[in-house]
Amino acid sequence: MSTFLIILMEVMVLLTAGLVGWSVVTSLRKRGKGGKVVNNIPVKKLSYGVAAALACLLLLTFLMADTAPLPINGKPYTDTLWLRVTGMFTATAIILMILAAALIIYGKLKEYRQNRQA
Repeated sequence: MSTFLIILMEVMVLLTAGLVGWSVVTSLRKRGKGGKVVNNIPVKKLSYGVAAALACLLLLTFLMADTAPLPINGKPYTDTLWLRVTGMFTATAIILMILAAALIIYGKLKEYRQNRQA
């Protein structure tokens, strides 16, 4: 049973990576090669910047993830790759949630200050 779960987990990771790759390729084909600007916002540069920042964050959290063995069902789990991947996703999710909350607070405070000055 545990071998089946490990194989299922690996298949899911490969399918997810394939889906991400397909999504990026289709998005780039639809957008074209021109630098698209919507409402004076450089959409192409912004999306590449966000993708690069996310990739850097994922790499950084992967490299900083803890690889200490975890006791699971009384046995130590020592697979460093999956320990790092788990730590990477956990840390990245926490960082992104904190960043989202901070940006929401910043936006609300900015809106409050603008309404107060008007």
